[in-house]
Amino acid sequence: MTFKHYASVSAFALLMAVSARADLIGTSVTGQMLIQGNPPNYFESVNGYVPAGYGNSGLGASSTVTIGAGIEFGYADPANTDTADFTGTTVTLQDVSVAGSLPVEYIFTDAAFSGLSLSLDSNNFPAGFTASLVGDVLTLSAPSIGSGGTYLAEYTLSSVPEPSAVILLATVLLAVTLLARKRIASGL
Repeated sequence: MTFKHYASVSAFALLMAVSARADLIGTSVTGQMLIQGNPPNYFESVNGYVPAGYGNSGLGASSTVTIGAGIEFGYADPANTDTADFTGTTVTLQDVSVAGSLPVEYIFTDAAFSGLSLSLDSNNFPAGFTASLVGDVLTLSAPSIGSGGTYLAEYTLSSVPEPSAVILLATVLLAVTLLARKRIASGL
């Protein structure tokens, strides 16, 4: 195997380890929307606040939907419309408020979240908005909003490389380094 081949293999391994992404399409996510931390779950259609056209509409008491095309979770009352949209790698939360809103906690559970990391892409909610991903539970907490407007937060869910992949990558890079040193020492 030539040095050029080793370098190509290591570059490919590095690219694969760095660019690992989640793929949530087809997984099942359960959503909760708790206003001021109190029940009921406003993402359950039986509570009367889920308009037609969202993944959680017409599901009876269930708030578990399959991630795919379209917005998975929706809520609407005369003062606010809240949506949560998942793609293969992102979650986008939107609150369109007429005159402000109370603190809201959005809790999403999906076995596919385990082993993923969460990174902020954009957020124009007021200060105090928080996001966390622990195991298979993603929690987004919005503070009270004092005025109307459109508020949007988008996060990327990425795969965390397995320890064995990191060890393999390190081994390949070490082999390429040793081969390069050997070639330099022998004057090739």
